[in-house]
Amino acid sequence: MARHNGRIIHEAMLSADDTNALAAKLLQVDGIGYINIETADGHFVSKPIDLSNPQWKGYESTIVADFSQGTLGKTPKIAAEMPKPEAVRDIIVQFPHVAAMGYTGEHWVTFANKNATKWQAIMAVAAHLQIGTENIAAFGDDMNDVEMLEKCGIGVAMDNGVDQAKAVANFVCASNDDDGIAQWIEENLSWT
Repeated sequence: MARHNGRIIHEAMLSADDTNALAAKLLQVDGIGYINIETADGHFVSKPIDLSNPQWKGYESTIVADFSQGTLGKTPKIAAEMPKPEAVRDIIVQFPHVAAMGYTGEHWVTFANKNATKWQAIMAVAAHLQIGTENIAAFGDDMNDVEMLEKCGIGVAMDNGVDQAKAVANFVCASNDDDGIAQWIEENLSWT
């Protein structure tokens, strides 16, 4: 989702029907871990979370829900803990308008509408503001950033980013832990 002055410029959600069908399908996956779904009605998880685990910091208000009941609304994404990559392929075949994105070094996979990409949002905002994407700098570090790093006027990958992001970027800046974005902006953009 992209907004400008509080107005939604771009939105590519999973419909309520898709959300419920995908959640039900994920429940059938052998070895599935947590399933997380955030809708307008709240943040839902498939089973109780361990609030003493730092991984769940900020999730104190989650609601444990029975995803087999089909009562969820539309959502921007579904995140699922999936230790078996082959299960992702099987699901995507059944939901051709849904894309899956894994994260480096994790078993988490995000399922979203194929049009819910950072690049799609950038293009929508650029069109709304009547500026060319060649005038936009994008910063990223993971696979879901590759397309925007490659297509924006300036792509800046983080030093701790995945090789694919660094390969398509115009520049590589210091890591997230070393304030790489702030350093790059200070060194490369003029404020006069």
